[in-house]
Amino acid sequence: MSIKATRTGIVLRPDPTRVLFRPFELGSTTRTLKIIARVGSMTDEEAEQKLDEVIRELGAGTINSNGFYCSDLSKSSRSY
Repeated sequence: MSIKATRTGIVLRPDPTRVLFRPFELGSTTRTLKIIARVGSMTDEEAEQKLDEVIRELGAGTINSNGFYCSDLSKSSRSY
């Protein structure tokens, strides 16, 4: 199957003032377990402070990152 394309001269360029939000994906199980242990050892206050710090660093250009974190955490919180 072939597709015919015609160039229009329109060029899309990224807006450098915007931040593209992409969830962080871990590569190895060892790294994942180390991060889980480090986060699990935080108090609720420390975890909240760290999340606030990350959101501040990302700035206003993120696309509802706070909503993403909250929904992602609610999906992954289970009783073990």
